[in-house]
Amino acid sequence: GLSADVDAGGISGDSDDDIHSAEIGDDEGSSYDMDGASDADSESSDAEPPIYLSSPAAYDYASDSDGDADVGPSAFDNLYSISPGSSQESLFNLPALSLDLGSSNSTPQDPVAPEESPDVQGNNHEIAGSATPLQPQPHPEASSDVPPPPTHEPEPPKVLPDALRAFREWVLSHSSTGDLTVDAANSFLKTLDFCLEKDLLRCGTETNPEHRLPLTLETLQRHAKVQADLVDIFAVCPDFSCQTLRRLASMSPDRPYVCKKCGKAITRRKITRRRARKPLDHHVPILQYTYCPIVEQLKEILSRPGIWKAIDEHRKHLKREGMGPDTLEDIQHGEIWLNLKKDGELFFGDTDNIGFILMCDWFQPNSRQGAPSYSTGVISLCIANLPPHLRARPENKIVVGVIPGPHEPNVDTINNFLEPMVQELLSLWDKGVAIDDPDNGIPRDICAALVACACDSPAARKLGGFPGTGGTYPCTACWCSHKELHIFDQKFPKRTRREHKRAAKAYSKLPNKAQRQKFLTMKFEDSKPGGYRPSILLNLPYWNPEKMVIIDPMHCLFLGLVDWQFHTVWVEMKHLRPEKELAELQKMVQSTLRPRHCGRPPNGLGTSSAGSLTADPLRSLITIDLPLVIPILWDNVDIRSIDQRAHEEWARRKQIQEKKQAEARKGDKITRAATKARHMKESNNTPTPQIPRKRPRKSKDIEVATISDAGDFSDAEVLANATRIQEDDANERGFLSWRLEDDEGVLLLASAMKLLGSRTVTKGGIEKGQDFLIKYLEKCTKLRGASRIHPNHHMSTHIAKQLLRYGPMHQIWTYSGERLNYTLKNTNNNRHGGGEREKTFAISFHRRRASITRLTNIAVDSNDPLTEWASYMLTLGHSDQRGTVASETSESLDINENVNLHKRRPRKVMRLKPHHFDALADTLGLKHPELSFRRSVREHGSDPVLSSEVRPMREIILNGRVFSMASLCDSIVKAQTFESGRTVERVGEIIDIWEHTSLYHSGASGEERLTQTHKFALVRWYKASPIFLPRPVHLWFEEFPHLDIEIHEPEEYLDQEAVIPINNIICHCARMNATIGKDPVWLTIGLERE
Repeated sequence: GLSADVDAGGISGDSDDDIHSAEIGDDEGSSYDMDGASDADSESSDAEPPIYLSSPAAYDYASDSDGDADVGPSAFDNLYSISPGSSQESLFNLPALSLDLGSSNSTPQDPVAPEESPDVQGNNHEIAGSATPLQPQPHPEASSDVPPPPTHEPEPPKVLPDALRAFREWVLSHSSTGDLTVDAANSFLKTLDFCLEKDLLRCGTETNPEHRLPLTLETLQRHAKVQADLVDIFAVCPDFSCQTLRRLASMSPDRPYVCKKCGKAITRRKITRRRARKPLDHHVPILQYTYCPIVEQLKEILSRPGIWKAIDEHRKHLKREGMGPDTLEDIQHGEIWLNLKKDGELFFGDTDNIGFILMCDWFQPNSRQGAPSYSTGVISLCIANLPPHLRARPENKIVVGVIPGPHEPNVDTINNFLEPMVQELLSLWDKGVAIDDPDNGIPRDICAALVACACDSPAARKLGGFPGTGGTYPCTACWCSHKELHIFDQKFPKRTRREHKRAAKAYSKLPNKAQRQKFLTMKFEDSKPGGYRPSILLNLPYWNPEKMVIIDPMHCLFLGLVDWQFHTVWVEMKHLRPEKELAELQKMVQSTLRPRHCGRPPNGLGTSSAGSLTADPLRSLITIDLPLVIPILWDNVDIRSIDQRAHEEWARRKQIQEKKQAEARKGDKITRAATKARHMKESNNTPTPQIPRKRPRKSKDIEVATISDAGDFSDAEVLANATRIQEDDANERGFLSWRLEDDEGVLLLASAMKLLGSRTVTKGGIEKGQDFLIKYLEKCTKLRGASRIHPNHHMSTHIAKQLLRYGPMHQIWTYSGERLNYTLKNTNNNRHGGGEREKTFAISFHRRRASITRLTNIAVDSNDPLTEWASYMLTLGHSDQRGTVASETSESLDINENVNLHKRRPRKVMRLKPHHFDALADTLGLKHPELSFRRSVREHGSDPVLSSEVRPMREIILNGRVFSMASLCDSIVKAQTFESGRTVERVGEIIDIWEHTSLYHSGASGEERLTQTHKFALVRWYKASPIFLPRPVHLWFEEFPHLDIEIHEPEEYLDQEAVIPINNIICHCARMNATIGKDPVWLTIGLERE
């Protein structure tokens, strides 16, 4: 049971399991108060404040015989509940927390820290958490200088003129994003007030005080009720190895506190000067953690107009007729979503239950040069029920907490910051919550579950309880050791939840860090657990970390495999040399025209001027540039050149040398084992002490002699080899490693990325992509050696199974988490330490979301004069952006409409040219044979005459991608057209986009008259090039035709332009200027999105 004794030093128990038991039997329950009360009213209070322990012993997951049984709730569920009632609004009148620790006579006292010298801050009115009322009701004996908590009476709503309402929302919106500083906002408000008062706008003097805006941003935010009270502050032990949490609401500001676990002070004395009053002497946390309750944020997001409608329509869209059973286009098609059960029933069946995706990442908030190292962490949740384009937007994400710097928590203390979230997730799983639907006013009862943890590799291992990538068993899905990373045709034993729970319990009982490190290097066995760390997420009864901790495709594939291939292999090993191959590569890359959703690689690729490439440019490189450039560069190599022959000779020697060294190591190991066995036998199984011997130094002459014996080298060659091996290794690497297999290898990798990274995947496509990936990895092992294979190479082999569990890559990759980091990083803050900066990040984020909610409410109200203006404000920041994240958030809001108008400007109706009109009529007849019309009045019949007038359009959105006639990058397409009685695919440019409306006859009798509108594109097709002999052409057209690479003559087009329906467009294409042999060409590659 939970038995603990409270003393002046903290909490001690009879065993490690006493502090925090994850499983409490029916006969071990305790009568704890669930109200989350404060014990700050009296020093002699019987209440024991809630704390979060960082010791691994605090987590007791399962007994040895637990099997796969669900883990029970944490013992701290009984200490308090994380709920809106314990957050900002109700911190002043908290009931006393009663905690029975088994002794009715014991009245534990909170340990009091020694007095410290106060930190005096002049004219500063802030207290920890003063932005919102965080302090409990003061003790009756407290100093009379402490003012009583203010009581806020509801103010009657003010009816502002529409113009002032627009100004108010504009200031609130731009100040929440950081585009408008506090000083700028105050200056604007005062200027506006001055203009209204002095009638400088020539609209009459405004004398009504109700028709005025406040003069400061702080007052404006308070009147607009966007003061962001969705934060809950915890005091954190400043000891990095402890970091125990204690809720600030349970602490009195009148006295100091120390950590219950380590005894270090967690508060400091502070004197706040107040105007015309006596300075306030109080105690504030040394370090604080800002936690944001999940339920309140979930209510705010789902109560926004249109959100429930988007969720319902997205779910209906995913279950539409004609959807193939093997097609996966959303996380809701994955095995985890479809098979998760609660009480024997499907959790995500015909219910409104919510699925969360957990993300955690750290970023550097200091942007100025020379700033000290500082790392801030943000824990967030994505609502997986939302359509992807809404899910990725920051205002639809739940910020769970902002972890204070300057350092990241270690692998054991990270659980302290996660435990409040786990408590809420348990409540949402067991009890659920009712949330109103603003569209019909009917509440919806929902439960919620955490379905995935999507983080980069270090954070995933911290949260999931796995060893690091440098450990003996670095994979989070199987028991593949570091020595076996290069084996791709073998299935390794899988990790299981049962193993993890047992090993976590054993890890918690280890007394020191050295034993824990050794524990992580061991493979799990029933008799000897190992290889895991504790994770507070195991308290969730449905959580399976081996399946639900994601191998992030963005970090594993783009920042892992692609970056390794480009930088480590080609650049660092001098396959691509500066001023030579790299210069040619850069020239071709910069000549490439790519659509706006593709990231553009920077100038100076492969050099220090380009810096470290991010995921977006690397993704663009592997899907567009490298499949086109590398085969051409590799084909230009003269295999008879001196450099090439020299490198081949060096590579041969290097291979023989590595083989000899491996055999020598193996022989030495066998010899040492035999010698040890002989000595043991001679000394009657008593090991003799080993005398350390100095390791003999190997000279390069010996290596040369060893190498020269293994080949058919002449004496002259041996002498030349000896001289060359003595050269600096950097010079040896300078010889070009032109591998004919390298061009095939990069095409294999590009093929795998295209099939596995598609927006809609099929089980057959996943299997083909996995085959391409395995072939690429085996080729890497063959060309580079097993010693150069990294954990990312192995973990990428689990991506295919992960797609079956969660659907396409874009459903779970961490681009949206990086976008949230960028949003918080650009928040204006005071750069204060102690967690104050992180609190500013959280409050500013909530203010931004509240501002978006207010604008949304205005935009959906058709009777509001500001509807059009609010709609415009909501579109700011979502247009004309480049890259993956921008394209994720700028997709069509109507998920059921395949084609959606985008930024359409009213234009005059234009009359088509005769040959364009004939082409449009031909296309209509082929595409819609059920429609009857006449081309001119001179034709006989009663059918309506086809209109020759169209309305030009600037751009359209098709399948979430922008196609524009105004931008050449967005106008290069691959489309279907009808030629010579058959359908063919061609590449061309969109010249114009039309909307055509006309009257037709339809129906079986042909007498039904109806008006229909269709959209067409005027396209001119590229002319194919007759180059077919070089090796790149053979690779593109014969071995890898699925990459959709085509060769065209520059500035050459087919004679006749084509009019095609918009739905005939297949995808965007990227176009590169290149030279094959001596012939300049245009190379295009299709960027297909199914």
